Amino acid sequence: MMLRTYQPDDMDAATELFLQVFAAEPFGYTWLTKATLERYFTDLANTPGAMSFMYYEAEEPAGLCLGFVNDYFRAKLYDIKEYAVRKDLQGTGVGSRMLDEISAHLRKQDFHAITLSTQREIAAYGFYVKNGFIDSTSTATLSKSI
Repeated sequence: MMLRTYQPDDMDAATELFLQVFAAEPFGYTWLTKATLERYFTDLANTPGAMSFMYYEAEEPAGLCLGFVNDYFRAKLYDIKEYAVRKDLQGTGVGSRMLDEISAHLRKQDFHAITLSTQREIAAYGFYVKNGFIDSTSTATLSKSI
């Protein structure tokens, strides 16, 4: 098991893993393409404050976490934008181990919290709650179709 900072040469492994997870059920995002993800991941990597990780088990990509540093007033936060674990490893503890390693890495750099947004009705919600995330009733994620 090894966590390392995402590098530009991780693009192929990251896009393949992401496609394998999110183009399949239960998500079924059939509109996702390698080209679309390459643009998206490049945009994320080039955003100020970008901090992302790849997680390996047995020298094979097992998961990825894409996010940003958010120096928010008094606390240094890490905001997860994308989190994925290879389909065949989901439910085996890999996602929790990856999150533990990310948390340990961030604590060493004086981060105070990890934030993220997800939908309550998908399995990821239960995963995050199980791993200590709290569903805040004082904040809301809003959207508007245009």
